[in-house]
Amino acid sequence: MSIRMKKTNKRKKILFQVGLVVFLVFAVLIVLLGFLLVYGSRSAFFSGQQDYMKAQLLQVRMIIASDPMFEWTAEMWEKYPLEMRKDASKEDNKAAANTPYMADTVSPELIEKLKKEDLSLQLSVAKARTTEITSTMMLSMAMTGDQIILIDTRKDRMGTIYLMLPYDEYPTEELGMMLPEMMVTDEVKEKIASSKNKNDVIFTYDLVEDGKYYCAGFAPVYCHGEARYALAFYHEWTEYHSELNIMVHWMLGILVGVLAIGGALLLLFISTTTVGPVKRLRYGIRKYAKEKNPEQLRTDMEVVKSRNELEDLAVEITDMAEEVDRYMNDNIRLAGEREAAAAELSIATRVQQEQLPTEYPENPHFSLQAFIRPAREVGGDFYDFFLTDNNRLVILVADVSDKGMGAAFFMAISKAMIKACAMQDSDPVQVITKAESMLTENNPGGMFVTAWIAIIDLATGHVEACNAGHDYPAVRRNGKYLIEKTVHGPAVSFLPGVPHVGYGFDLVPGDRIFLYTDGVVEAIDQNKERFGMERIEETLNKAPAEATDAEIIDLVKTAVDSFAGEAPQFDDMTMMSFTYRG
Repeated sequence: MSIRMKKTNKRKKILFQVGLVVFLVFAVLIVLLGFLLVYGSRSAFFSGQQDYMKAQLLQVRMIIASDPMFEWTAEMWEKYPLEMRKDASKEDNKAAANTPYMADTVSPELIEKLKKEDLSLQLSVAKARTTEITSTMMLSMAMTGDQIILIDTRKDRMGTIYLMLPYDEYPTEELGMMLPEMMVTDEVKEKIASSKNKNDVIFTYDLVEDGKYYCAGFAPVYCHGEARYALAFYHEWTEYHSELNIMVHWMLGILVGVLAIGGALLLLFISTTTVGPVKRLRYGIRKYAKEKNPEQLRTDMEVVKSRNELEDLAVEITDMAEEVDRYMNDNIRLAGEREAAAAELSIATRVQQEQLPTEYPENPHFSLQAFIRPAREVGGDFYDFFLTDNNRLVILVADVSDKGMGAAFFMAISKAMIKACAMQDSDPVQVITKAESMLTENNPGGMFVTAWIAIIDLATGHVEACNAGHDYPAVRRNGKYLIEKTVHGPAVSFLPGVPHVGYGFDLVPGDRIFLYTDGVVEAIDQNKERFGMERIEETLNKAPAEATDAEIIDLVKTAVDSFAGEAPQFDDMTMMSFTYRG
């Protein structure tokens, strides 16, 4: 009896599988048949429409190509769009008619002569030629209510309308308007730009505007040896689209009916052996997903009595849930911490790198080079250099008080504000003061930034500088570097309201300025001894007089790395070398 029962269960499973396969195959065949009918109808419609559009476009393009004045007329559309949009008056037509420029054959020499005529005469001829061209085009068109539009296809004029046929009052009444971007897709733009054959016609479908459906054909029009324009043929097929939708709805209705009947029979057969247990399984799993209670899950799974693989699956799900529950909380916590840390570092690193200039200007009056190395993934140092005009150069090295993503964003904001102020004011003290005012308005974290900024007159070599709590620069005069303790004020946003101070000095050709952050001065060795300003001076004065700025930075970097050895460094290192050439 037991053996017979097992065989019966197996036959039920096979029957269910076969029934399911037959059901799916039947459904796929019906869907495929419907798709083929719709696709065939659509393809036949567009094939005929495509032949019609191509014939119309080639006919109109031939008219344009045969007109000896088209290239000159098109130039008049581009140069004088406002004047060309005005209706041609009787005087315009009369003035044009009394000239040889309205002949069927116009030589290149005559066109050159026309270009030297009075502008009013040129406009009269252009309007008359436009009317003649468009009249010939309209006579060649089938006049089915479709539109043919002459548009510009160059990048800076893409979609500009020059002619729209048929027209109501004047051929260029739409001159200068732009086609919607969806009417000239990127794919069409690329095909028009790459067109090599003058008989090419590009087609596109499924253009939708204001609830109406269009198909379009595009024929490149060559002018001065390049495809500057295109004839666009737009045909509205909204009505046919509606008919297709109705056909699809009917087919879907029939399909749903057939599938409903077959599905009902199948569901009636398998509901007690498969669907019921599956529902109980799903209920128990979804409840566990919300409550995370393995004991309750075991209680819910015990009601699954299907006497097949589903019952075994219920037991295995319960065991797995109890095992996973022991590790889930720790794994979620650790994964969240790692993801948050990685995301923060990635964003901050990208923000910082994108804010620093990477290209150095080639200028006969000066040369410079900069270097930055964060102590961790994200640092708080930054530098900048830029010309405010032909003779004034701004150089800047700064250090934000914090590290991490917050410092990276504060660095970006500080750099942008200082640069914006420097573009408006030639006094570095005012630049720092204005930047500090803006930074202090919304700085809940109390962050601040030390900065040394100078505005250098490249014509005279005069330097106006402001030191906002930053390290003193090393200035090379008479062949020797010297770090002078000049006047300075507080760091930016450290003591808002306390005035900043500036000072000035002059450079002669060959003089240099070396800037750095405290990561250079405070680099430590294995004995916790600092590198110090004295070693900076000593290292700089070892540099040959003909050394480049990059070589000077490399010399200091090598000296710091050699001094630090294997000792870990906890601050960023930034350097800038500037040489005045005069």
